[in-house]
Amino acid sequence: KKGFGKHSAAISCNMSEDGGDVAAEAAPASASIAQCVALLRATGDEHKFVGLLLATKLMKNAEDATTVFDAAMPFVRRLLLAPKNGEDAGPYRGLALSVLASFGMDPDLAARSEFSAAASTAAQMLHDDASLTAEALRDVVSVLGALLRQPQALIDPTTLLSTIVAPVAARMRYGPSSPACS
Repeated sequence: KKGFGKHSAAISCNMSEDGGDVAAEAAPASASIAQCVALLRATGDEHKFVGLLLATKLMKNAEDATTVFDAAMPFVRRLLLAPKNGEDAGPYRGLALSVLASFGMDPDLAARSEFSAAASTAAQMLHDDASLTAEALRDVVSVLGALLRQPQALIDPTTLLSTIVAPVAARMRYGPSSPACS
């Protein structure tokens, strides 16, 4: 089966409370997703990062994606907000964009406010971060596409389309001092 995430990792690390292995292939999918969620809810960023990497490998259906979404979104949002000039921020932001794009494949997740808030941050990267890789740019476009497929996206004037995408597009087209950007 094809997973929701495109980042995959064969990671095996002793991080569970009882000293057991958190190996993706050793447990049924639901148990493995539960282990990922436990890692995503841990206090240390290292645990959360490993949980996110494992989740990208293990998400196989919408139920898995919803479970991971609920646990991962605060961390995904934080990764998206990592300073663009920070040491090694690119790979973390790239993973967050990839995961967000994976969540956008599920219309129910793309309709949630947490997705929209993270998508707003991702959209801002189009203007603020000239160092986006081609893969990260594709993920941002995928995220924005997921938002635009939502019924309210083109109707509500407070949506991401009018508040972020249109001004960013105007700045890219006409420059930051253009009246169209005001």
